[in-house]
Amino acid sequence: MAVLHFDYRIYPKLDKTYIISPYTEKDFRTLFKEFNINDQNIEILPETYFDNHYDLSCWTIENWYKQQAFKLCALDHFDDEYFLIQDSDIIILKPYTIWSSGNLNFKGEELWCPQAKVYSDAVEEFIGLKRTVPYSWVNEIFPYSKQDWQSLKEFIEQRYKKSWQDALTDFRPFDATRWFSEYELLGIYKTNQSTGWTYFSYASQPPIYTWDDFYNTDWKRHGAVKFHARPLKFMTKEEAHKVVEFLNDIN
Repeated sequence: MAVLHFDYRIYPKLDKTYIISPYTEKDFRTLFKEFNINDQNIEILPETYFDNHYDLSCWTIENWYKQQAFKLCALDHFDDEYFLIQDSDIIILKPYTIWSSGNLNFKGEELWCPQAKVYSDAVEEFIGLKRTVPYSWVNEIFPYSKQDWQSLKEFIEQRYKKSWQDALTDFRPFDATRWFSEYELLGIYKTNQSTGWTYFSYASQPPIYTWDDFYNTDWKRHGAVKFHARPLKFMTKEEAHKVVEFLNDIN
C-alpha cells in the first residue's frame, strides 16, 4: 500500500496495474480505501493465475524464483505493448519517467553487494552477452516492451533449442544460491542493442536497520526508498501509514 500510494510519480500514468498475490481481492479493496489509492484500473490476480498457461513447478520451490516467474509470464502472456515491472518494496520519491527522448528509461545502480555480481555473471553466461554499462539493473522497477520480450524469447529459444522456461530451469538448479535475476536478464539483453534505451542512476541509499535510521535519513537526496531489510521489509500496516505520512511531508 505504501508503494502504490506514491505511484502517481510515475509518468506517463499507468493505464492498468496487475497485482499477483495470495491475498484476496477483498483484502486489497479494503486497504486501497484505507490508504487512499484509486483502484479503478487495478486488477487483482491470484498467485495460481499462470498455472493454466505455464508449467511453474520448478519455479515454485521458493518464493524468490516464483515471483520472478510471474513477471516473465506477464510479459509473455498479456498483450499490452509496454510494461512497467514494479516490485512491492520500492517507493518512488522523485518523478520517474518510463521514457526519455523516446527510449526506455532504465534505473541503474552501482554493484552494491556481492550478490549483484552473482546475478550478472549468471545471466551473462546464460545468454552469452556481456554487461555494457557498469550498473546493476536489479532496482525493483523496470520498463520493457512486448517487442523486446519477443526478441529476447526468440534469442533464448534459438540458442538452447527449447522453450525459454525450459532453457532457464535446465541451465542451473533453482537452489538457495538465488543466482537468477529477471531484471538482469531483461536489462543485459536490451542494453546490448544499440538503440531504444537509456539509463540514469541515483546513489545507493544508506543502510536502514532501525526506524531511527529511516527517519534520520535525508530522503530528499534520494530518488526512491528500497526495502532492503527490516524494519522496512515486512513493516506492519500501522508502520506503513506512518511511512506514507512521513514521506508525504518531506516531498
